[in-house]
Amino acid sequence: MAPHGGSKMSTVKKKQDDRNLKILREQAALACNKQCFDCYQRGPTYIDMTIGSFVCTSCSGLLRGLNPPHRVKSISMATFTADEIEFVKSRGNEVGSISVCSLRPVPPRRPAELSCNSLCRAKLLSALPGRRSFN
Repeated sequence: MAPHGGSKMSTVKKKQDDRNLKILREQAALACNKQCFDCYQRGPTYIDMTIGSFVCTSCSGLLRGLNPPHRVKSISMATFTADEIEFVKSRGNEVGSISVCSLRPVPPRRPAELSCNSLCRAKLLSALPGRRSFN
């Protein structure tokens, strides 16, 4: 039989996860993080934990398909450690835009003739020399 302390620990963990989710949602609500880092789609729902940027569902799939893959986590479905929360707070799309991973500028709006996938794929594969996609 499990001791009663087990449920108390899960309650503490749930409260911590709720606090972390609130922090992540606050970070996602910042002006610089309201759009996908790679394609500028509004309302990103994932975080690229490799560089700490906020990305959309399509771009998260492309990032996972790179070799080596980026570590991508869902804001609402994944759990985050305290270190990961601090990393995301210290990074975000604004810091990512001046990092090594953003080597060439992309127009602020996606051209209408390009889909999110084609724009992201072109940007990621051209900006990250030596990287191959397995998609």
